[in-house]
This record gives sequence, structure tokens and C-alpha cells, in this order.
Amino acid sequence: MTVKFIRTAIPLAILACLAMTAGAGLTSLPTSSFYSGTSYKTTATQACRVEFAVYDTATYPTDLAGSELSNPGTGRYVYAYQIFSYAASIPFFVIQGLGDNAVTNNDIDTYDDSGTNSVNATSFGLNATQTSVVFEFNGDILSSGKNSWYLVLSSNQGPVTGSYKLTAPTDDDIVLPDGVADDNSNNSNNNIPEPASMLLMGLGAVALFKRKQK
Repeated sequence: MTVKFIRTAIPLAILACLAMTAGAGLTSLPTSSFYSGTSYKTTATQACRVEFAVYDTATYPTDLAGSELSNPGTGRYVYAYQIFSYAASIPFFVIQGLGDNAVTNNDIDTYDDSGTNSVNATSFGLNATQTSVVFEFNGDILSSGKNSWYLVLSSNQGPVTGSYKLTAPTDDDIVLPDGVADDNSNNSNNNIPEPASMLLMGLGAVALFKRKQK
């Protein structure tokens, strides 16, 4: 009975946590039957919103049909993000805290959203420690009034809430373009979905369940 309860409680708890961050409807990302939302970030120098969606291609295989967005890898879950800049410029979008082996470089891509103000990332990939995905807008920095193309990941790991930042991380081998500050303190407190290690999530949920039973 306990094992059955834990197997049921873990995915429900994960989705419940994610649901708390869900926001308004998406501007241009394809509608997701699984999960979507919006996160806002405002600092003294930057302001933007990040719209996101996770597509479960096994349960809802038609969600991406007919759209510009597709699965860049072979993973069950497709994570899509789009940044809308309100002020200043955004040189990097960094998704932090990935689970071990949750994403490879072959699972990352960008797709045109057909918008007139859209800017594509000039490079993207995992950092050296493979704990973050970095999208760089060097050469055509994502300035005020512009939005990014769809920034997409593929993973077999289901979503948990994670964090992002709008400048380059310090723990990778990326060479910063001229004039871009390496500000590791610019972390967002707003949550976005990201793939994480299912083993770690399972252990955490089991520990929480056991603690409640005492």
C-alpha cells in the first residue's frame, strides 16, 4: 500500500508544485495539454517575461502538429521557452539546475516563431558541467520590444520547477562578447519548468513522506 501511494503521490506532488507557477495564456507557443505558464523578471537594468510550455509527446502526441515547433531530440517531454523583452537587452538566457544526464547537446534547438520582432539565438548548448542550458544572443542582442524564437529542449525526464538567469554563468567555458558583464548574482526567483533527475525527485519525495509519518 505504501509503495503504491508513493508512486501515485510523486507525480501528483510535482505537478501541483508546477501548477502554482502557471500564469496567463501563451502569446505564440503552441497550446500544451500538459502544462504551460508565464514567469516575469524585473531588475534595475532588465525587464522581460518568459512564456513556457511542456509538451508530453506520449500522452498528447498531436499538440505540436502543424506548428513551427518540433521535438529537437528523442525525449518524451519537449520544453519550450520564449522571452519577451520590455527594457534594456538580454545577452543570455540560462536555464539552471538540470538533472544529471537530463539533456544532451543534441536535444537543444531553436525554432522560428514567424514574428516580425523575433531574434534567434546565435549559439546554444550545455555549459561545461552540463548543469545548465545556455542560449546566447550575441550579435543580435534581445533588446527592448523584441522577442526570442522558440528555445527548445528535449528530455525523457519530467518537469520540476527550476530557475533561470539573463546573463552568462561563471562555471562554463563560454567566452563573453565585448561589453557583456559576467554577473553571476543575477538569478531569477521566478520558476520555470526544467527536466531534472527522476531518481533525485523520487528520493526527495520518499524522504518527505517518511518524515510526515513520524
